Amino acid sequence: EAYIKGAIVNDIAPGDFEKLVEPWLSEEGRGSFYRQFAQADEKYTAEVEPVFGEIRCPVKIIWGEDDPWIPLERGKALHALIPQAVFETLPGVGHLPQLEAPQLVLERLNEFYQTKAKTDEGSAPWEG
Repeated sequence: EAYIKGAIVNDIAPGDFEKLVEPWLSEEGRGSFYRQFAQADEKYTAEVEPVFGEIRCPVKIIWGEDDPWIPLERGKALHALIPQAVFETLPGVGHLPQLEAPQLVLERLNEFYQTKAKTDEGSAPWEG
């Protein structure tokens, strides 16, 4: 529980927190948790970073400014690798923006999709 709490800056719904913690509570889950950390290595990220610039679909990067696990500088570096991406930070939000500020994330994604739909096809499909 302490590990998951370390990623969160704002309160999240209790049910969401329980769902995040539950897989790690059993003996098998704890073993998996520790194996995950043992295998964590930046080399795997470095292997795929060179192809990020080849991404051709619309990309929106939403980053919690107060992410205690992955600093904002990493988000900016990711954006530099995908220059056509739209990059937005959320002040006062940590590593789990979709749980810490779900309404804000939905609003930002809807704005992005509406803008892309209008740009790519003239009008959004849901606009009669």
